[in-house]
Amino acid sequence: MLTVSTRSPIVPHATPRASEGVAAFAPHVGLAMLAAGLGYLIGSIIDVGVLWGLQRQAVPQWEFVAIGNTLEAFPRFTMALAFLYGALYFRRSERVAAYRVLAVGLLLGGIAAAALGALLLTDYLALARVAAGQAGALDLLRTTTFKGLALSGLFTVTLVPIGLLGLRRPGGRRVSGGARD
Repeated sequence: MLTVSTRSPIVPHATPRASEGVAAFAPHVGLAMLAAGLGYLIGSIIDVGVLWGLQRQAVPQWEFVAIGNTLEAFPRFTMALAFLYGALYFRRSERVAAYRVLAVGLLLGGIAAAALGALLLTDYLALARVAAGQAGALDLLRTTTFKGLALSGLFTVTLVPIGLLGLRRPGGRRVSGGARD
């Protein structure tokens, strides 16, 4: 009769335990997600801070480009908050305030995306008059505006409802269940 060894080939004399399933990795995954979330969040803040603070110029062309670059940075901001949500979940956090702070961040991000879209549209209207005689410049201005408005709409439509959902009262259910076996 053939018998199968339950010993680990990597760690001598260690046998796998049924209780050490996927949930045993939850704290490590939570820590990795926390590090990734903080990295993306701090990187996004530095990126936007340098753009709007140190590189600021008082011309409409700069503002138009800066708004586009800020809207292009929104995926990193959104990923940062998603990683931080995941970190709270995997670390089995019961702090409702931490979840709500992240929800407020999503809500404010969605509102900021809408405001940036409106500002981009006003810049387009101002710059379109200047570029009216230049066919190539006007086409580039239109496509950049379309891209910026599409990103603004996307982030407004997704982040605002998710942020509002995160602010809801849990309704008697646990806010986080953590990773389960």
